[in-house]
Amino acid sequence: MIINMKQSLIAAIGLLLSSSLFAKDYLISTSKTSLLITANAGEPSKMQYYGVSIAPGQIQSIYDAGLVLNANSYPAFGLQTVGEKAIAITQPDGNMSLDLAVDAVTQYTSKDGEITEVLLKDKIYPVWVKQCYKAYKGTDIITTWVEIGNAGKKPVTLFQFASAYLPMFRGDNWLTHFHGAWGAEHTMDEEKLTNGQKVIANKDGLANTETDNPSFMLSLDGKPQEETGKVFGGVLAWRRWCRDRCRSPDRAARRAVPRRECACRLPAPRAGEPWCWRQRA
Repeated sequence: MIINMKQSLIAAIGLLLSSSLFAKDYLISTSKTSLLITANAGEPSKMQYYGVSIAPGQIQSIYDAGLVLNANSYPAFGLQTVGEKAIAITQPDGNMSLDLAVDAVTQYTSKDGEITEVLLKDKIYPVWVKQCYKAYKGTDIITTWVEIGNAGKKPVTLFQFASAYLPMFRGDNWLTHFHGAWGAEHTMDEEKLTNGQKVIANKDGLANTETDNPSFMLSLDGKPQEETGKVFGGVLAWRRWCRDRCRSPDRAARRAVPRRECACRLPAPRAGEPWCWRQRA
């Protein structure tokens, strides 16, 4: 009887535990904002939360309150076709699938911030992606960039490769961006984000902040107000750039990508060293 009671108690406790207690969570924080990533070896890395700063002891409450996004941090085209993708490539044998899983996570301190690196590797092909996040000291800025590598003997072709991918909850989303030619630079445009895709692009080379500025603000709770509301802001450090906003039935997503007219070849390594492509947002 005592054994049965103990077994029942253990089972009841097990039901109360959420997945967070069995997952490896990595918190990237500034003084006022936090980014939460789940990275378990052999599984896709997950973007769980981005918002008001939380302490490590508050991570479980994010799961319990149902605030987690549970979205792949760098979704790849191939096995899953639903939703926006951060990367799409063709393997040397013509296969267009990419199945990225966590290989390792590294966190360290630099002189001006805290850096987190999530290394993702394909389960079959010798292709890897490293997602890097840096939370700067004394600011509320988190930068992110990716490094894409090919350790195979033949080149692969990159058709799409994003610097950043950040899903957000669907709501009364409004987009603010700046547009204007000579004499009217940085004219603010505010518009409701409707179903479909919104693209802000610029191909002007050195003058790429004149007609369309590579920055934006995205509100989650209605038209932006001066003193209230939840607003996310971002900027892309790229000479020729494109920003996509996609609104689907379940969430809004933002994807910052370099604009290309053709595919990019990622050659095979030389002298045993893997070839790497790096881009920053």
